[in-house]
Amino acid sequence: MAKVSFNAINDEFPERKPTIRDIQPTKRKKPLNSYTYPPVRNSGSKFKKAGWVFLGLGVLLVLATVFVVLLMGKTDINLKVREASVTLSDDVIREAYRTPEENELPFVVFEEEATESVLVPATEKKYVEQKASGKLVVYNKFKKGPQKIIKNTRFEAPDGKIYRVRNSFIIPGYKVVDGKIVPGKTEIIVYADEAGEEYNKESAKFTLPGLKGDPRYDKIWAETKTPLSGGFKGTKPVVSEVVREQESQKLEVTLADKLYNKLKERLADKYVVFKDSLFIDYQLNETVKDDEGVELQATGRAKAIVFPMNSFADFILVDSGEEYSEGDKTVINTQELTFAFIQKDEIDPDVDEVVKFTISGTAKIRWNLDKDKFIQGVLGKPEDEFDAYASSNPAVVDHSYKLRPIWRSTFPTNPENIRLNIEFVEK
Repeated sequence: MAKVSFNAINDEFPERKPTIRDIQPTKRKKPLNSYTYPPVRNSGSKFKKAGWVFLGLGVLLVLATVFVVLLMGKTDINLKVREASVTLSDDVIREAYRTPEENELPFVVFEEEATESVLVPATEKKYVEQKASGKLVVYNKFKKGPQKIIKNTRFEAPDGKIYRVRNSFIIPGYKVVDGKIVPGKTEIIVYADEAGEEYNKESAKFTLPGLKGDPRYDKIWAETKTPLSGGFKGTKPVVSEVVREQESQKLEVTLADKLYNKLKERLADKYVVFKDSLFIDYQLNETVKDDEGVELQATGRAKAIVFPMNSFADFILVDSGEEYSEGDKTVINTQELTFAFIQKDEIDPDVDEVVKFTISGTAKIRWNLDKDKFIQGVLGKPEDEFDAYASSNPAVVDHSYKLRPIWRSTFPTNPENIRLNIEFVEK
């Protein structure tokens, strides 16, 4: 066997030079306390997904709101209600009647009472004479018709004491209720014929001596409503005449305002009440309060000539030549008008059948709309009947509506599902 030479092999396979592929990386030991961080994730995708969720919820909310408003919301009715402005001149003398005929302005008489007092230091002691006074209720069982009693008529107490009324007045006629006569009655203030404490009375029944021999004598009488008081003769602490006059005038001004406000509140929008339409009877009493002084107490009893509101509005429209329209109306700014009776001192509100007056300013008249009644009238009404219904109301000059849900053809049957929107316009 031939001997193999290594050199021969090397000669046949020449030696190869090492390359970078032949280099083996050096193995390193893992350092102590080493920490492997988790792979970093991309957080942008998370927020992007949340944004889409919120956007979707927002769209759903908007759609739900649109559904509620457009489909399930309240039905809207829009009405334009009539107003008118009328300028009045005080150059014209106008009239009102207790018993009016067609196109005449009626008037009604209302009564109100109020009391005010003030404590005034006494300035001296002196001899004084004072007449008792108080309130009586006068009854009429004579006729169904009213009975007129003239001023200064005497009222006699059982002991013969005489009291007088200072103004004329009317007693309403009696009524028959369930077969029984119910006397007509009214209240008045009377004053003793003479000064003195003997005229003070807690209660009494009075006849009218001027009717003796007349069938009315037993059918017309009076009874005390309040005690008759204030009668006095003698020496007592008093206030000076100047102070008494000053304080009594202040009390009367306060009472006039108080009575006017009470009547306005009581009559509300049903009647027109002017400050000059009040006729007030004042009664002043003095009461000694020992060392405190003297109390001046003023009682005011007002009779007011007032006008029914709707009649007054119609009268202004017709009298001024303005367009007239049916319907209930209110003069909404009576406090801005200037009103005065002609020869007021000669007017007797209990007796006179006609009164004359002047009025000036710009009266603003508004047609009244009963909202609840209007809504009740459309409940369940077909859509095609609404125009005729709204146009038949004299207060409405224009109207529109929007039914909801949008597919409705009739108005809701529940008034809570109707919203009435009012706008006032001059027409």
